[in-house]
Amino acid sequence: MKKFKGFIMYDPNDIDFAENLEKKFAKMQVVKKYVPEKNDGNWIRVAKIEYKVEGDDEIYVSESAERKNKINKEGIPDAVSVLPYFVENGEVYYLVTVQLRPNMGETQISIAAGLVDKRDVLDNSDVEKVVKKTALRELKEENGANVVKMIPISGIVTKSAGFSSESEQTFLAEVDLGDKKTNLDKDEKLFTIVVPAKYAIDFMYELPNNLSPCLRDAFLSAIADPRCKEFIRLSVENESQNE
Repeated sequence: MKKFKGFIMYDPNDIDFAENLEKKFAKMQVVKKYVPEKNDGNWIRVAKIEYKVEGDDEIYVSESAERKNKINKEGIPDAVSVLPYFVENGEVYYLVTVQLRPNMGETQISIAAGLVDKRDVLDNSDVEKVVKKTALRELKEENGANVVKMIPISGIVTKSAGFSSESEQTFLAEVDLGDKKTNLDKDEKLFTIVVPAKYAIDFMYELPNNLSPCLRDAFLSAIADPRCKEFIRLSVENESQNE
């Protein structure tokens, strides 16, 4: 592991890089975790965490917005988000979701997403089946689409780690548009935009303030990640063979 002006430099040829880096991570010990008596929300609660860091005797306090009925099962994220696409006449098209977000007080352009349901976990012990079931449900609800195949774009990550403990995993999915009938809850104010893949970057620059980081990251992965590019290429090839 090399250093550059006091920083650690990533070297893809260092086979022990990840292992050595992990040794430098701060080690945390939870002293006490408690939830205030008044937690009236339907979906989230606020917890306080008292903790110590290895080599430091001081007790620190942090707050975390947490999902009620958290899954807490290894390999299963709290939520799944999906960038869906379909192929028509050799062209790739993405489906993006335009949805009102009351907590932000504005409409956001993002991708289909939803919480993993406890029933998904009870019905399936296989991690892949659990996340696929959630993805299928959300796409059917929001876009009326059916999943043909899907791959993960990200690992299981926390996208607002300074505020929330909620974990999420993002996927790229080829879909067929099915009957296009959505099944939205009454309070879900959303619609879908079809974005031709060749105009994805233009779309990002057109609406920078309304674009969610999740959608931006998914677009960039679809454009630049070799695995995603190959995944999409095979979809296009398969469509041409079936014509």
